[in-house]
Amino acid sequence: MIRRIISAAVAVALTAAAVMTAVVAAAFALYALLEGPLGRPGAAAVIAALAALTAAVTALVSLRKAEPPPPAEQGPADRILSLAREKPILAAAAAVAAGVVALRNPKIVAALVSAFVAGKTTGKS
Repeated sequence: MIRRIISAAVAVALTAAAVMTAVVAAAFALYALLEGPLGRPGAAAVIAALAALTAAVTALVSLRKAEPPPPAEQGPADRILSLAREKPILAAAAAVAAGVVALRNPKIVAALVSAFVAGKTTGKS
């Protein structure tokens, strides 16, 4: 397994080196071609502009691929659970507040439980 990973890493490194060699050789060839009509500074400027353009296009393509897919629609329970995972202190405070309300007024808890049980039984039949 490790041997395959190392082989893949070596293959990627060799491919990257070959591509870089080709890019540098192409830049030198284009510089030599443009040196006559534009002079040394002009040819260097054109090569620099092409390198910057290539880098910008590569970055834009990479960023487009890196965008996460849009999130799927969530129900209320999923939103509450994701909020509790993201902000556990807020979830703990809400649980304590719910416990305090339940201790002060047990009729509310009884009404919620009976409504929940009634909803479950009517949904099954």
